[in-house]
Amino acid sequence: MTTPYPAPQPEKNQWTNARVLAVDVSIDTEAAQAFLPPQLLVSDPPRATVFCADYPEGIFGIVYREAAVLIHCRDETGPAVHCAWIMVDDDTALIQGRELLGFPKKMAGLTWDEKDDKVTGTVTRKGVELMRVEGRLGADEASPPAIFGRRFVNAMGSVVAGMQMVDFMPAETFRSARTAAVTVTLASSIWDPGLGELAPGVAGAGVFGVIDFGGGAEPPRVTPLQDAEWAVEHFLPRST
Repeated sequence: MTTPYPAPQPEKNQWTNARVLAVDVSIDTEAAQAFLPPQLLVSDPPRATVFCADYPEGIFGIVYREAAVLIHCRDETGPAVHCAWIMVDDDTALIQGRELLGFPKKMAGLTWDEKDDKVTGTVTRKGVELMRVEGRLGADEASPPAIFGRRFVNAMGSVVAGMQMVDFMPAETFRSARTAAVTVTLASSIWDPGLGELAPGVAGAGVFGVIDFGGGAEPPRVTPLQDAEWAVEHFLPRST
């Protein structure tokens, strides 16, 4: 039987057989803009991709879970996504993501459960459940929307040593995909301010994919971020 998906190329991907539940949801413009560096504007209409994932294989030799909110945005170059919030349950994954590509990763307790045609992922940090993503799986999806295979523009650095913007596009290959009716709940805490204000409880048509992804065709492009006020008021609180 033929498949609509390209043949996997594990040697070109840092992560293989990743199991990802993702959905695009509407978000509040003002709340979203507060997460974005000054060079970026929220997309019109305002949207975000929310995902949770289980990574059974990777070049770092670790098994871990991850969950994130990617705000759709734009700049003078064109459309992109910005990783506004992301949690992992392994310190190696945290260090690599923060220091190399500007993902503001923090440690949390993550659960991932697949049973029958339902997938549920949760994130709990410092006693607060910050995210719950529940998907009811449907039919096979021949043309799934990109999850990781799109342009990212992230902020990285520190308020002491200086901030930079990093612009890159990972490669992505779906091994399989199914449609998913997804419900998302987000909440804030004193350690994760503003998250709940993005989308306090939404549902949408999403996708469940088994994916290989990693380095793209072009190296990341790095430019200065010269706005100390944004770094102190917005980047520092969400990176601690």
